[in-house]
Amino acid sequence: MNLSNVTPKGRSFQDKSGSEFVHNKSKKYDEGSAVRDRLGPKARKYDKQVEVDSGDESLLSKFVSDMVTPREKTIVKATVSNITKDYVWVNIGIKAEGKIAINEFFINGFGEVPKLGALIEVWLDRHEDSNGNLVVSFSKVTHIRAYKELEEIFNTKKLVEGTIVDKVRGGYIVALLPWGVKAFLPSSQIDIRTLIGKSLSTNVMHVMKNKKIPFFIIRMERKWNIIVSRKNLDQKEDGSDASVES
Repeated sequence: MNLSNVTPKGRSFQDKSGSEFVHNKSKKYDEGSAVRDRLGPKARKYDKQVEVDSGDESLLSKFVSDMVTPREKTIVKATVSNITKDYVWVNIGIKAEGKIAINEFFINGFGEVPKLGALIEVWLDRHEDSNGNLVVSFSKVTHIRAYKELEEIFNTKKLVEGTIVDKVRGGYIVALLPWGVKAFLPSSQIDIRTLIGKSLSTNVMHVMKNKKIPFFIIRMERKWNIIVSRKNLDQKEDGSDASVES
């Protein structure tokens, strides 16, 4: 073996042409480093800076807004932001506000207006009307919540309070409290004498206005077809089996 061609690492030697060079003792390290650089983690896309114009910012803003905007035709939480003579104004966390008529909080004289800053549930019908206001309802939520509660009352044969709000052909319209859900009271299912006295010449609606009286629910269907009765109650109060149709 010719040892004259063997050169220790880091020492210089001359080749046949007389050129001198130094043996690279870190060659193996440099090659390993290069491999790691190629296989190492690359910059992620969101680490890079990109230029956006005003149009892109507008689209992004709308996208974020849509993510937090409550959907239409749903029940949402709302904060009472203002109360006027005729309306209760509410905010659901977006730019526009909605107004609810004061009378939606009263059922034939019963009920109360929520206080300023109170958190209530409303039905969000539309995000915007012709004036840019939310279209919301309080009574709609009341009706939706009411059905389940009234169904339980019907199934358990419990009494429910209501007030007569109108006289129609064949009977009366009753607002069931505290929901305000309308029910039909047939004339055959009530003895008016037990409520207004023996004389039927008295104006029934004038006497019964804002007066709470108990009823039984005798029929209940999904499309708000609710029929109530006072027949058994009136017979107990009157002490007889007769009922008067008026």
